[in-house]
Amino acid sequence: MTSEYREDEMDEIEKRKYVPFIGYINPRGQLIDYTTLIGYQTHYSTKNPASMMFLQFISYIMKGSDPDDLKFSWDEDNHTYKNNKTEGYDEIIKRGFEYFHTYNIRSYHDFLSEVATYYKSRRKIIKDHIKSTYPFWDMHVYETLQNDLMEFFNTIYQTEDFFQALGFTPQVECFEDYIETHKKEMEQERKKYSWKENYSNLDFYEDYQIIQLMSYFKDIMVMYLGYDSIERRLTLDSSSFTKYKSITTSCTNPNEKFYNWLLMDWNVQRIPRMMWNEQEKRFIRENPILPYYQTEKEEILGKEIQSIQKEIPKQYRKEYFRK
Repeated sequence: MTSEYREDEMDEIEKRKYVPFIGYINPRGQLIDYTTLIGYQTHYSTKNPASMMFLQFISYIMKGSDPDDLKFSWDEDNHTYKNNKTEGYDEIIKRGFEYFHTYNIRSYHDFLSEVATYYKSRRKIIKDHIKSTYPFWDMHVYETLQNDLMEFFNTIYQTEDFFQALGFTPQVECFEDYIETHKKEMEQERKKYSWKENYSNLDFYEDYQIIQLMSYFKDIMVMYLGYDSIERRLTLDSSSFTKYKSITTSCTNPNEKFYNWLLMDWNVQRIPRMMWNEQEKRFIRENPILPYYQTEKEEILGKEIQSIQKEIPKQYRKEYFRK
């Protein structure tokens, strides 16, 4: 099925917000504006509600940390140590980003209970919407995104090892190492920006953690959830600025799906898809041959696109759109 061409809609968003469009197309074909509710202008937004949910439930390694450092004299039962020691790992596995906390203050059991609670609440939202007079597809795109994220987290936390099930290991530097290696940088930031004069070391570290963790967000969206990433930005080409238009997808039929977009000179990059294997309880990367294999239909469509691009001026190409 060919994706609806939405560049006019993006133009309107850019006119209102004065920033290049960044967003996603979800598996239902809905456009998600990710230039809304963002801090830095990037896919790695932290103010979007779905981004905050991602941060709340992503697990990651605190590189350079040692759980033994959390054996406090006042903690006779070693609760803090037990909450941060994971069998098979020498460093702390942090379960969800939390402001002002650089290690887990609750048990893994309590964390899993929170995952289950949020998952049930998202399922209830879906059921209530289905029972309402509004069609399911009319659910707000940010609501469906949160639903999809919680489905992902609920699935992966049913396993014994989050990282093994995920297929890679998100990580951040531990607080002590980060502060030691970024002293000069933080001092320059304080002098450069007046609003950062009162920034504590922990404030800087929290900003770093968010940016680092959200750098994993786009890949999970595209490779694991089947969303398509869309990005427009201005790039300096020789002596003038040009608009760079890019789509990142894990679909197996990019020429068919993005036929209209390709006609209008969008760049489409395909990355591998991660598929859930229920028997092995982990995500498995697709067959490595697939990115290099094209069906006969994809080859024909690819040649059509190249021919139209070569022969037809851009302003007339919409006449050749597929529906």
